[in-house]
Amino acid sequence: MSYCINPWCAKRDNPDDRDRCQTCDTPLRVRDRYRLTRPLRELDEWEPSEIFEVQDLETSSTKVLKVLKKDILLPLFEREVITLQQLDHPGIPQVQEDGYFSLEVNGIGSGADQEVRSLYCLIMENIQGMNLDI
Repeated sequence: MSYCINPWCAKRDNPDDRDRCQTCDTPLRVRDRYRLTRPLRELDEWEPSEIFEVQDLETSSTKVLKVLKKDILLPLFEREVITLQQLDHPGIPQVQEDGYFSLEVNGIGSGADQEVRSLYCLIMENIQGMNLDI
C-alpha cells in the first residue's frame, strides 16, 4: 500500500503499482525518492502535522517523514529541523542536510478555483524500538 502525501486528498491509500494517486493525481513518490508506506499515527485533519513511515527508494531503507500542513507553525518546524541536524545521539533521529524541503500540492477546490498549498517535509532516520507516542 502507498499513501498520498496530500492531506486534502479524499482517499489517500493507493495500490503499490501506482505512480500517481488514483484520487487526486498527486505523485506517490516524494522527490522521486520516497514512497509513503503507512501513517505512524492516525490521520486527522485537525492535526498540524502528519508522520509516515517511508521507503527510501535510493538506499532501500526505511525512514520517517514528518509533514507540516499549517504554515503558521513553520518557524517552530524550522527550529526543530535545525536542532535535529545539530544533535548527535543514538536516541535522536538523524536528519541529513537535504532532509528538509517543501513541495506544493493541490488543496481544496477544483478546476480554476483549486488552490495550491505548500507542505513542509522532514525526512528522519527511523529509530528502532517502541513508539512512545500515546
